[in-house]
Amino acid sequence: VSKNGLLVFQDLFQNWAKHLEFDLESIVNVLIKKGNDTNIFISAEAEKSMLSMCSHCNETKVLNTILTHASNRSALVKEKVAKWWEQIIKKLRGKFKNFKEKDKLIDQIATYLSDASQDVRNCAKQAFSTFSNLYSKEEFEAMIMKSLNEQKYNKVKELLEKGFHTSMSCLL
Repeated sequence: VSKNGLLVFQDLFQNWAKHLEFDLESIVNVLIKKGNDTNIFISAEAEKSMLSMCSHCNETKVLNTILTHASNRSALVKEKVAKWWEQIIKKLRGKFKNFKEKDKLIDQIATYLSDASQDVRNCAKQAFSTFSNLYSKEEFEAMIMKSLNEQKYNKVKELLEKGFHTSMSCLL
């Protein structure tokens, strides 16, 4: 039943995304709960549903909804949040620099680079890698310099110089 319900969410996001935007908070809560299920089939469908939400719903509404879960103490939740942010970055592509919530997003991803969980750090690296590939080095550095404090900026700059190497656990 859970898996079928999650499949319905995928279809609803693909066809009725605007109508679901009013209920995103409660939907995200359900998807996060199901995404942490021990049954791999259910958690995989929850992940697909979240990716469908990121692809089809308004970016600002999705980002603001996901930001409420960014400070969750669970490494599994933070890992998923970082993956979803990467999807939003991919969706926005060149429009990202005009996105009004970009500073919040960049700051939170940079915060995840120092997380205790290796998987969360890898997903944050992957998100920054995706983000950096959208712009020239100068444009990317200007955006992160504007959005981050000196400590976080230096951490991201260090990663840039080393290159982004992520594990397969964060690749979608």
